[in-house]
Amino acid sequence: MSNRLPVKEFEEAESSRLVGTIQEVIYHSPESGFIVARFALEGEKGDLSIVGNLVKPVVGERLALEGRWSEHAKYGRQFSFHHYESLPLDSAAAMEQYLASGLLKGVGPVTARRLVEQFGGDLERILDEEPERVKEIRGLGGKKWRSVAESWQKQRQARHLVLFLQEHGISANLAARIFSSLGERALATIRKNPYALTSEVWGVGFRTADRMARSLGLAPDSKERLRAALNYSLQRGVSFGHVFLPESSLLQSAAEVLTTREGGWESQSPAGLIEDRTESSEARGCEAGEAGSESTASTSQPRFTVLESELGCMEEEKEVMREGFPFMEEKAVYLASLHGMEVSVAARLARLVSVPLQKTRATAAREPSGGAMEALTRGQREAVECALTSKVTIITGGPGVGKTTCLRALVGLLEMCGARVELASPTGRAAKRLAEVSGARASTLHRLLGFDPFTSRCGYNARNRLPCDAVIVDEASMLDLWLAEQLLQALPDEAQLILVGDSDQLPAVGPGNVLVDMIRSGKVPVRRLSEVFRQAQQSLIITNAHRINRGEMPQLVPWKDRDGKDCLFIWEEDPAAIEGMVARLASEALPALGYNPAQIQVITPMHKGEIGTTNLNRALQAVLNPGRGGHAGRLREGDRVMQTVNNYEKGVFNGDIGYVTLVGSGGGGLEVEFSEQRVSYAPEELDQLQLAYALTAHKSQGSEYPATIIVLHPSHYIMLQRNLLYTALTRAMRLAVLVGTPDAIRMAVGNDRQVRRYTALAERIVRGLEPGRVS
Repeated sequence: MSNRLPVKEFEEAESSRLVGTIQEVIYHSPESGFIVARFALEGEKGDLSIVGNLVKPVVGERLALEGRWSEHAKYGRQFSFHHYESLPLDSAAAMEQYLASGLLKGVGPVTARRLVEQFGGDLERILDEEPERVKEIRGLGGKKWRSVAESWQKQRQARHLVLFLQEHGISANLAARIFSSLGERALATIRKNPYALTSEVWGVGFRTADRMARSLGLAPDSKERLRAALNYSLQRGVSFGHVFLPESSLLQSAAEVLTTREGGWESQSPAGLIEDRTESSEARGCEAGEAGSESTASTSQPRFTVLESELGCMEEEKEVMREGFPFMEEKAVYLASLHGMEVSVAARLARLVSVPLQKTRATAAREPSGGAMEALTRGQREAVECALTSKVTIITGGPGVGKTTCLRALVGLLEMCGARVELASPTGRAAKRLAEVSGARASTLHRLLGFDPFTSRCGYNARNRLPCDAVIVDEASMLDLWLAEQLLQALPDEAQLILVGDSDQLPAVGPGNVLVDMIRSGKVPVRRLSEVFRQAQQSLIITNAHRINRGEMPQLVPWKDRDGKDCLFIWEEDPAAIEGMVARLASEALPALGYNPAQIQVITPMHKGEIGTTNLNRALQAVLNPGRGGHAGRLREGDRVMQTVNNYEKGVFNGDIGYVTLVGSGGGGLEVEFSEQRVSYAPEELDQLQLAYALTAHKSQGSEYPATIIVLHPSHYIMLQRNLLYTALTRAMRLAVLVGTPDAIRMAVGNDRQVRRYTALAERIVRGLEPGRVS
């Protein structure tokens, strides 16, 4: 075992450069390139620990590393490198060690020694320029020499790619990810069109590709850049929940992206950049035709002629779809995939409604079933009868109106008449709660549909329908367009679909507003429950939620008058004081009332700012999990964390909540316990997780917590909307504490202007269910 190298001489340097040789690879991820290794410095005894990202590391490899020293809580001092360069091997012994490591297929220690003895210091040049000469070595005759040459070239290609990318401003981390995704075609792909990386490599966005394109010498108004800006603008719209963008909004957004100062492009006005290129663009045309080339510039509004032309090319090539609607003066522009989803959802709804209901299920509405129907209020009974006699039904309403009671009655009545019933919800947290309140088995929609993370496809689909007679979906306001399409495709034509949810809550995180659009269409039976039960009327949480929904100020009970009250208010105007107040509430005041920290959820409107989720999570981690157990960067054993992107390979999705159960060896990977599984994360994947002691109202949707702390301050004014406050308040089961100012609450209650999501699903449902138009 090698002695550890003293590193005190490097501690003062903010950034250091080390030259040496890899002695041992402790851990390496082929997907990301993350490596933990022992590294021997040239001219020094012993070795040290290095961590970073390296493509295809080989023992004996000589490298120059640039990075900084860091102290790992569990594994001590390490050198974290962000840039590396592969250096020529400076001795025969080094070359022999390098080749003997298993780098080349068919070359072991004996053959490596023979190669070095035969060719000496000229070996690298021979492998590069005259690889057929390795046939001279005993054991490498016939076809064996070809595999040796190919292995050498692949290694060289990987190193060449990383060097090329680093020269063009791409980090070693991202370079490793690019090589993992594209392999040998990476360099050719980048040189042909660096913007292709945005669709093929996770973590590469328009800005990164744009910097690379400029470094490679692409013109600022090249076809590739124009098309990438249009794609980026559409994708950004999707991230805000839109299914399409109006054409003028898309062109304006793309023009602004193209004229940003970021990436070093010369800044011009959007109109200037576009109009200056109109003539040459029309002369150039495009492979798919001259769509949009007849447009003329308007004196009142810029006519982004070149972008219009490129958009026409994208439409011809089926990358985007343009469609007109009566409710819009201009055309809607869709990514082709989302256009297909929206059309599919409307068509499947039309098909479901067109197939008659089985009589055996319809008669259940008239069966007492031991008093199940008699126990319901009139409104609940009407909702249950509608659900039993209709192919598609929506049951909606606020808190305390008995949606859960209806759901339980429906399950019992359907099962009584022999129907095969499936219960599901969009998230694991909501599915667990659904099983608890219904007394029946429930699952996530992904699990129900047999989603395969490796193929990103569902096992149940249009060719393999679900073996069921009815599907009940709770928390249906969280259905985005993709999930709705997968569910509808998998439903048998004869099955019933019952959606239960609160349409006044925030819409789904993903694109679309499916539940609201179905209600707006007027073509799907909707039963809205409005009668608040007497027991629920005793709860200030519920009565305040209904007051907020009606546009009235909630009753604000001061903390000092908390006895017997479940909705309290603490008036505080100073953001710094609010941060401290929230930390004390979560760690001291609420635990003193009988709530353990795992039962408490902090909710705030925004990520950024002094009292956004980022800062509040740091403060809450410090008091709720102060350094116990192992560490992995900013995360600790015991931390509550949230998945922030869909990771289909791991089977975890944006918004899933779990707890860090183990911080592993070798550089800080960890395991997270989610509701349905335990998932391992390599160190380079930790950016998919964030602390979840504090969540935005959007991310809290679909969950209920015994106690919530809701932060509302005038600095959140951009996000202060009625449905946001309503959603946040209705997450609390037994206690809600609002912290902030009455003015902020008043701003939220008074702002009923919801941010519009661009969708046309309601229009398509209307058209699809018109007489004679069912297909």
